[in-house]
Amino acid sequence: GAIIKGFEEDVGSRTTHYTFSTNTLINSMRSYAGSGYRGPPVSKETRYVFLPDHDRDYLLMKAAATHTLVERGPERAKDPTKYFGADVSAKKLKMYHPDFVRYLRNRFLRSGALKTRFKDIYRPSTGATMLLAALHTCDQVSAYGFMTPDYKNYSDHYFDSTY
Repeated sequence: GAIIKGFEEDVGSRTTHYTFSTNTLINSMRSYAGSGYRGPPVSKETRYVFLPDHDRDYLLMKAAATHTLVERGPERAKDPTKYFGADVSAKKLKMYHPDFVRYLRNRFLRSGALKTRFKDIYRPSTGATMLLAALHTCDQVSAYGFMTPDYKNYSDHYFDSTY
């Protein structure tokens, strides 16, 4: 989850594209609530980009697009406007094509995990998928601070007070 409030000088105050899986969204809301994360940013310009790694993603996207409650699964009976705001529409919802994610996993970011018992649940991180999608589609991409040679000297999150 991206905590923006209080960090606008570092991360800006606009979010045009918010990439997540339903699992990472729910886990972030639980794990980072104490740090101020309340869910995805809600604005007229924000597009919500689902990273499909479970049927939960399709169920939440369908519910958001149709303004209905999630029909089954762990989010059953949840109201998607809680996450995306009352004016969410199909136009604001996007999803990475599963074949693109498979391509990233199998060809672009091949991992030793694919030779283990975890091969069926391994996927590139949300951030890596987002960055590589941008590199595949945009004329210019700025990945300032994404990864540096001395990354071990820094915290995992800009909002971490200790590391």
